[in-house]
Amino acid sequence: YTIDVVASYETSQTQGMTSINVPAQSVMPITFYVYGRPHISLTAKPASIMPGQEFNIQISAVNGGSGGVENAKVTLSNTSAFKVVGPSIFNLGNIPAGGMSGFSAMLYPDQNIKNGTYAISATVSYTDQFGKISKINQTLYLNVLVQKPDITVSMVNAMPQALYPGSNQTLQISIQNTGNGLAKNVSINFYNTSALNIGSVSSFYIGQLPPGASQIAQLYISAN
Repeated sequence: YTIDVVASYETSQTQGMTSINVPAQSVMPITFYVYGRPHISLTAKPASIMPGQEFNIQISAVNGGSGGVENAKVTLSNTSAFKVVGPSIFNLGNIPAGGMSGFSAMLYPDQNIKNGTYAISATVSYTDQFGKISKINQTLYLNVLVQKPDITVSMVNAMPQALYPGSNQTLQISIQNTGNGLAKNVSINFYNTSALNIGSVSSFYIGQLPPGASQIAQLYISAN
C-alpha cells in the first residue's frame, strides 16, 4: 500500500532587492506492506463413485496467506447431488502461513448422478494471530467419474443344438458385467413362455460381479 504525505509550508523568495514569503508544497509517498492476513482455500481430489453408494472424499486446506490461523474448522453442507454421511464438521487445528492440512469425509451421491463437475458448499472458520474470528463461505468443486454396472445375459452354447417339440435342452448362459462399476446382489430370473418351459432352477444369484467379469449358469428348458 502507498500513502501520499503532503507537506505545506512557506519559503522565502527573492524578488529584486526584497525577499518575500511564498507558499510551497511537497508530496512524499510512503509505501508499506501489510502482512499477517491468512487465506484458506479448499480443494477436493477427483473421485470415482457409484450412484447411491457412499464414498470417501479427500479435501485439502491450504493457507496461501501471510498469517497463521488457529482452531481452523470446515463445515460441509448437503447439496442436491451429495449428502454428508456422519460428521459434517472437521477440526483442522493450527495452520501456519504457507501450511496445509486435510481431512476425509463420507458423502452419499444421488441415484441419478452423472459424470461431471459438482459444487460442494463449505464454511471455513478460524482465529487469526490477532485474535479475530473469521467465518468464510467457500465453494469447492469435485470432478466425478460415475462407475455404473451393466448386466447382460447371453447364450453361450446349447445341448443338443436343435430343440424339437416335447424334447429337452440344456442352455449354457453367460451373465456378464459389461459396465465399469461393481455390481452387488445380482439376481437373474428366467420365465416360461408359451413355447418353452424353464426347469426347476429358474433363478440365479451372484453376490458381486466386478467390471468385465462373468459367470456361467446352466438353464434347463423343455419345448411344448
